[in-house]
Amino acid sequence: MRSAIATGCMAILLALAVGSCGGGASGRAPGGDGPGAMVVEIEAADGFVFNPAHVTVAAGTTVRWTNRAAVPHTITSGASSRTADQPGALVDHALPSGARFELTLTTAGEWPYFCRYHEGMGMVGLVTVTAGPVSGQSELMGNQNRSSGVVAGDAMPARTAAQRQQPGR
Repeated sequence: MRSAIATGCMAILLALAVGSCGGGASGRAPGGDGPGAMVVEIEAADGFVFNPAHVTVAAGTTVRWTNRAAVPHTITSGASSRTADQPGALVDHALPSGARFELTLTTAGEWPYFCRYHEGMGMVGLVTVTAGPVSGQSELMGNQNRSSGVVAGDAMPARTAAQRQQPGR
């Protein structure tokens, strides 16, 4: 398990390094979308919720979180802040009021996340990534300008089938 996580972390670091050098195929520069780029919006909203809290997207889709609330939030990888869930091991991004954060997910699986500040208030979310197209996904997406925080590749560990069956995950 640890070696798989370490291997995944190394692959992500390599993807980020290549993407920041301009050579990464999955990296996109802020301010522009390529033809057919898919973006799904999630809001960090008043009431300490992610809206929608669960989205299902096809691999290669960019998920954009925007903080529309008056208070700061975070996008933190992991199912919870419990040490066993490795919170923030791969993504722990501050999201001040009005800020955006984007992540392009290329591997099928479940990608849980939460707000470090408001997890106890139920501010948690889940992105389910499928290997193929998602029915009705085009209604959720559009070609919109990116403003900041673009990350290449997968930055949150997918949960395995065994982990999904464990209570509290």
